[in-house]
Amino acid sequence: YGDDVASFDWKDWGPLKAALPWASTTSAAAGSFRKVSELEAAGMKSAWGWCWEQAGVDNITDRGAPWSPFYASSKNNDASYKVPADYPGKVLALDWTVRDLNKSLHIHSGEACRFSSDPDEPRRGKFLYGRAIEYWKQLLDEYQQNTDWNDMVPFLIQQESHEMEWSFPWTVNEGDNKLEANWQAVNQNALALDEFFKYAKSKNVTFMTQPQLTAAIRKSHPEVTPPISMLFRDIPTQEPVVYVSPGAPITPGPYPLTFLHTDTECQMAFHEGERLPNMVYNYRHQAATDNTTSYASETKIPTITNFKKNKSQGKETWEITVDNPNPYPFPMGITEWDNFSEITIVQTSENMKEVKPIGEALLFLRGTASPDSRSTFTVQFQRK
Repeated sequence: YGDDVASFDWKDWGPLKAALPWASTTSAAAGSFRKVSELEAAGMKSAWGWCWEQAGVDNITDRGAPWSPFYASSKNNDASYKVPADYPGKVLALDWTVRDLNKSLHIHSGEACRFSSDPDEPRRGKFLYGRAIEYWKQLLDEYQQNTDWNDMVPFLIQQESHEMEWSFPWTVNEGDNKLEANWQAVNQNALALDEFFKYAKSKNVTFMTQPQLTAAIRKSHPEVTPPISMLFRDIPTQEPVVYVSPGAPITPGPYPLTFLHTDTECQMAFHEGERLPNMVYNYRHQAATDNTTSYASETKIPTITNFKKNKSQGKETWEITVDNPNPYPFPMGITEWDNFSEITIVQTSENMKEVKPIGEALLFLRGTASPDSRSTFTVQFQRK
């Protein structure tokens, strides 16, 4: 039927090979166990199960890890699995499910699973009802629009087999009459999944299994985590949302349009209209000192002290000066919110890594600020 096999028991998959001799098992399911060095030793090419911005749910805390596939690091300590490898990567880490990048970031409760492509979580949150999947449709739309400025935008969807089994002993344990509640949950999940795939097929997307996605990424970006930039609005839901942890600190919405970027050195997020990020995970600085509880954002983000714009002979030149108070190189990101979709980059300063228009919304500048000093970034472009 075109199925691929991923193994939970990837340390010794001999019995699986014997049972399914046609399967070439190079994809693992990691769950809450993330020993990347052992995955590398076992010859795995990908591992599924990372949970972006999740903290403490199902004993999984992946806050700080990228939201998109990345070559996971096995260096430094037990929490280095959250960091893209700074060596030729061997194992691609894949999300358990994709997340609503706007809501998951802004509520900052660790419950990113609530706003995801896991059918059970938004159903339990009371904003996905059987075939009423407007939230999921808009979630897919947000991911698809970002393909305009990225090479590939994976949208992973997965359903656990035990949550599609209505009979005992497998139950979802919802309500007083557990058998009836479990049947209702399974039925609602099935309707939601059927309706979603019907919608996805109408949206000109490419369907892949995990090994097929792994092969596609490894072909286009061998050994190095591809950068990805996402513009994400706040998708409306029926309120109030029911959360897993009632005591979690939930910041009420609506939330601003948010731009997010991740690469091998950092992950950052910006609010619409603001030049500087309000969140920066600095992988190269924090990787050695991170703990398994939560990955923290930088507290001292460099400030812009000067922003000059000059126009001459049909070209526009920007000169931006920033002060970095940190005693280490800082992955710098700056966003200018306007329509720059029709520009051609002429030249940039050496400390500028990327200059990227994001649709008609903004221009993203990605550079590196020198340690404990003032840095100047320049970019010159012309409009088409």
